[in-house]
Amino acid sequence: GGTGNVGIETTAPAVKVDVAGSLATYTTGTEDVVHLTRGYNGGVSWAQVAAFKVGTYNNSGACCGPQTRLDINLKANADTKLTGDTNVMTLQSNGNVGIGTTNPLTLLHIRSCASTDAEAKIDVTSGSNKSILGLSNNGTDYGQLYFDNSNNSVSLLQEYASGNLYLGTNSTTNVTIKSGGNVGIGTTSPTAVLDVAGAASVGGQFTFRSGSGAIQTTEIGRA
Repeated sequence: GGTGNVGIETTAPAVKVDVAGSLATYTTGTEDVVHLTRGYNGGVSWAQVAAFKVGTYNNSGACCGPQTRLDINLKANADTKLTGDTNVMTLQSNGNVGIGTTNPLTLLHIRSCASTDAEAKIDVTSGSNKSILGLSNNGTDYGQLYFDNSNNSVSLLQEYASGNLYLGTNSTTNVTIKSGGNVGIGTTSPTAVLDVAGAASVGGQFTFRSGSGAIQTTEIGRA
C-alpha cells in the first residue's frame, strides 16, 4: 500500500516491521518471534544470539483478558543454532518484570541461578553524589536508603513528618524511632529520648544527663 511497512506472516503490516506468530493458545509459555544473530569470526569474536519470545503467563483462558508475556533470551554457547538460549528478562502486561525468572510475582522480581547470590546494585560514578534507593507513594517521597559519597556514610531516612521508622527481626518490631526523635527498644511507644522495655545490660560507663548536670553509673552508690 506504499507505506513502506514490512510484514512477516501478515499481509497488512501496521508498523515498519510487523511479525505475526501462530494463533494464541490458552497454555502458558512463549514462542520465538525474532532472533538476532552474529556469526563466529575466527580469532576475533564468538557467535552471539538474542531471542525475543512472545506468549502468555496465565492459562486461565480468554475470560481474563490479554495477559501478554515477553521473554528476552541470550545464548552463551559459541554457535548460532536457535536452541540452548537462556532467559535473562521477562516482562508481563501487568507490569511485573523478572530478572532470572519467567514468573515475576512483583513489579521487580530478581532470582539468582543456583549457588549464586541475588544482588541488585545502585552505583554512583564519583564525586559527592549519592547512591539512593527511594520509597515513594503516588509520586511523593517518604523514605530513602542511600550512600553519601561526600562523607562515606550510609543513611536510612523516614521523610514523612508524622511517620516513624521501625527496625525488627522475625516479623517483630524491636526498635522504634518516632518522628519526634524518641527511640524505643522493646516498645513501639517510647515516651522518652530512650525508652527501654525490659532488662538492659550496660558493659561500660552509663551517663544520665539533666540540664547542665550529669550522673555516671560509676558514681551510683557512693557516699
